[in-house]
Amino acid sequence: MGRETAIAVVAHGEGSDLADRGIEAERIEAERTEADRRVDAEQVEADRRVEVEAERIEAEQVEAERIEAERTEADRRLDAEQVEADRRMEVEAETERVKADQIVAKSISEAKAKILQDREETPTTPPSSSTMQTTFASSHSPSLHNSPSPPRGHVSIVGGGPAGLTAAIAFARRNIRVSLYDRQRPPLDPDDETIWSETAKFYLIGLGARGQKALDEFDLWEGEGGVKSYCQEVVGRKDWSPGGDSDGTLRIFTDRPYTTSVLPREKLVGVLHKKILSSSSYSDLIDLNFRTDATLMLDEDKKDDESKTTKTTSTLVISDCTPTGELEDQTCDAEKIPPNYTPKTVEADFVVACDGAVRGVAKTVEWKSKQPSWKKMRVVKYKDDNRRTYKTIPITFPDGDEWRGDINYSARTSDGRINFDALPANGNKEYCGVFLLKEDDEFATDDTDPKELRKLLDSSLPQFSRFISERTLSEVAAKPVSSLPSFRYVKNKLNYKNVVVLGDAAHTVKPYFGLGANSALEDVSCLARIVDEHAFDGGTKTADFVEVADKFSRERKGEAAALVKISRGLDRPGLLGFVSFIFPLILDGIFHNLMPSIIRPNVIAMLQRTDYDFRGVARRKRQDRAVQLAILGGAVGVTSNLLSKFVKKTTMRSKVSVLFGAVALLMGKSLLSRTKDYAPADAQNLMKKAFGNNESFLMKLRTSQKGYGKKVGNDEKYDLSKEDSPAPRQ
Repeated sequence: MGRETAIAVVAHGEGSDLADRGIEAERIEAERTEADRRVDAEQVEADRRVEVEAERIEAEQVEAERIEAERTEADRRLDAEQVEADRRMEVEAETERVKADQIVAKSISEAKAKILQDREETPTTPPSSSTMQTTFASSHSPSLHNSPSPPRGHVSIVGGGPAGLTAAIAFARRNIRVSLYDRQRPPLDPDDETIWSETAKFYLIGLGARGQKALDEFDLWEGEGGVKSYCQEVVGRKDWSPGGDSDGTLRIFTDRPYTTSVLPREKLVGVLHKKILSSSSYSDLIDLNFRTDATLMLDEDKKDDESKTTKTTSTLVISDCTPTGELEDQTCDAEKIPPNYTPKTVEADFVVACDGAVRGVAKTVEWKSKQPSWKKMRVVKYKDDNRRTYKTIPITFPDGDEWRGDINYSARTSDGRINFDALPANGNKEYCGVFLLKEDDEFATDDTDPKELRKLLDSSLPQFSRFISERTLSEVAAKPVSSLPSFRYVKNKLNYKNVVVLGDAAHTVKPYFGLGANSALEDVSCLARIVDEHAFDGGTKTADFVEVADKFSRERKGEAAALVKISRGLDRPGLLGFVSFIFPLILDGIFHNLMPSIIRPNVIAMLQRTDYDFRGVARRKRQDRAVQLAILGGAVGVTSNLLSKFVKKTTMRSKVSVLFGAVALLMGKSLLSRTKDYAPADAQNLMKKAFGNNESFLMKLRTSQKGYGKKVGNDEKYDLSKEDSPAPRQ
């Protein structure tokens, strides 16, 4: 009994345990089921969210496609409208050209008919080419008189700037009759100090070796009334470079055969004009016509039935023009021809186009010449990727030794925002400062806030700001900005038969390094030499001006292209500027210092030398660059070989390789970031950033070039060859 009871108790306990385990299993199963349900619910919710997100993305994609389609359609409509507008403009322009050609053709026919009628009425005195011209001299022009011997040909010059007036004098010295036409008012009196007292009204140009030699060739530089007597000599330069000495660094150029001389461009024109009027040998042969427009007509060669020869002449259509405004110094507008006004025509044996950036003659030849495009005169214009604007600021420095009156002052900011250059306008320490800004700068406009401009000058140019009065500052803030010209040159040929272009009409550069006016005067010198070599036989024969024009084109077209390409390379912004200007400048400074007999000075110094033409400078610098790259390549090869051997020997090859790669990457990134916002005008600042703030090293690098002069206030001097000195900016 006791045993059965015990067995029953045990069985009951086991059954109870089984029941508990069953309940626990059911609970676990219920929890698993609930977990599965929650997971399923979460999965369903996630799937729903994914579907909603996919629908949203699809809707955004559809909307983006719709917007893109609308944009494409808008662009298509704009393109169509632009094409239609261009077509209408071309049709209108062609219509106007046809009308103008008809008017000119009628005028020429009437003029020729009148000439034939005059011949019939006076058969015993046939007119020469010089008497067939029509004179339209202004009240300022001298009357034409008979020269001791008959003039040897007739030349028409379009443009009365420095090059045009110098060319007129050059031809008159060779007994060639000249008619000069210019759209602007007669030149100003160079001796009227009331005109030139406004020092910031006129842009100053620097005449260096090239310009002085050309003027001296025609007896226009030295002597009483010569151009030199109206100039201010610039014997040095004081510069404030970013991060440099707060007192600036002064350089005096030593042992230079040609000291750069500056004067207002308008005064140079006035001096040359006065030379013509005051000399009967010039005034008898030069007919000056201001406020007059001259348009070239492309004539066919004419055959002389009597001599059985072909003569090449050019016809100019002459139109009087009136000022566009009330001011006396306004440029006249020859396009506004009064009703029923009949233009006159002039025939010339030779046409010299010195009409500057207007390029009326060059454009006429380019548009209307029937020569193949690869052969005819074409104007190449570069896109200006470093556009700058400027305002001129008059500054008067106080008496005393602190501020000299015979040097060029310059400063610039580290971010390349501002460049400032000041040149002496007279001998009284009165300067004309050029305040150069980027085109998108807030102060590169008229009517800016004088107070804000004062803050800018105080922070950026404190050394000059204190000499600018509040009245002057208000005038500077109010006046409009001026723009620098774009780089362009005439390609293929500088002539069409007996027509030549020279000066800015053939090659336009920015006036940074004093090359514009100087190279234009050099063009005139070259043309005069070719006239002497090829034009006459025994001093009596009329010039073969077609041969002269061809020879001039062959000699100077390469110079025009080289000058513009070199100058443009010195003006590229950012990384392009570093590659084309800054880095070569650094290389030339280092290598010329190490190997002066092999590597020539930098390109800026070379451009000032008279023993190298522009093509020679480009050719020489290409040779220098090849030598430098060969040396650098060899150095890189040796270094790479040594590094390779070092890496092979070390047990941490991968880490060393990664380290060198990281260093190279950081150096490249640093180089790009340093050149991103800078233009070549900030060369010294970029050199400083590339080599650190070691001003002593940089100064030696900059002054190691020949002719930089001597450092004032220091025992160390750099007395080197004069011809390599960089001249002040034009």
